[in-house]
Amino acid sequence: MSLKRGVDGRSQNLDRAAVDKLVAARSAADAWLCIREILSVYNFDHLLYGTNRLRSVGVFGKRSDSFFLSDLPERMMTSLWEEELYRSAPISIWAMQNEGAMSFRYGSDLFHQGDLPEDQHQTQKTLMEAGVTSGYIIGFNPPNTTVATALTLMNFGQTQEQADDIWDKHGEIITSYASIFNLRMASLPIPIQKAGLTNRQREVLHWVAHGKTSAEIATILGLSSATIEKHLRQARETLGVATTTQAVLFAQINSHIFTARQ
Repeated sequence: MSLKRGVDGRSQNLDRAAVDKLVAARSAADAWLCIREILSVYNFDHLLYGTNRLRSVGVFGKRSDSFFLSDLPERMMTSLWEEELYRSAPISIWAMQNEGAMSFRYGSDLFHQGDLPEDQHQTQKTLMEAGVTSGYIIGFNPPNTTVATALTLMNFGQTQEQADDIWDKHGEIITSYASIFNLRMASLPIPIQKAGLTNRQREVLHWVAHGKTSAEIATILGLSSATIEKHLRQARETLGVATTTQAVLFAQINSHIFTARQ
């Protein structure tokens, strides 16, 4: 497929191969990996996809009626998920009620203007102090929707002005990819977070992901090769996969799922 190129050399049309791969995703995990790969070239290094069955129009429902997929740092996701900060984040509330894209400038402008209710003001302050100041959110929510869904794109290493520049150049194509991802997700089973790995199993898989052999990992951790193989076998059993390569992938995906469904 022939693609036009922008001044920075990036494609200005949808990549047909990427779209085909996304549409062919057979699980939420596959679709998630695909959209992360697609959007990474636009310098957004963290994504957050979430859905919530609303209690009524414009009112978030229970956390048990939600799920998130995210590669944000664990501490930040703990706040968003366990403390349910998404309920009072101005940008989340906007996305729940709208279709289309909105800059993170929306929340910061309301904060500095003093136009937010107290709970939203405090949440916006918490997010800004945590460095959540640069990005865009895409809402997929027509009027009177009963299920709110959104995809958030962030980059902690850039300013909102830089994010705006990226969006001016590529926002339309990013939104198209995001919409295709959202439509594919709507047809797939909601992912369930599997039972957790032990700290040692995660540590061993971490070193496997960095190209280390069992013997090398044994030396690094001061254990025997047989013990390393045992941890790998148990990790595969816990995650329900056949190979260590699959275990590394599923461990990563498992850490990205936040849901009350068991």
